[in-house]
Amino acid sequence: MQVVTRLILATLLASSSLSALAEDGAQRSQQAVAKFRAEQQRIHGPSQPQTAAGQTEAAGQ
Repeated sequence: MQVVTRLILATLLASSSLSALAEDGAQRSQQAVAKFRAEQQRIHGPSQPQTAAGQTEAAGQ
């Protein structure tokens, strides 16, 4: 019986801590992607439109 009680207690503690850690996770991910894209645009300049063949319009001419 003591093992079952400890297992239940461990499960409750784990589930409550996971929900606290997951809070605001989606927003942090979106912020990281936005920061990455801004940094890439700063480094490489604005992106050029791609054609179906995967080449830029200027390179295809």
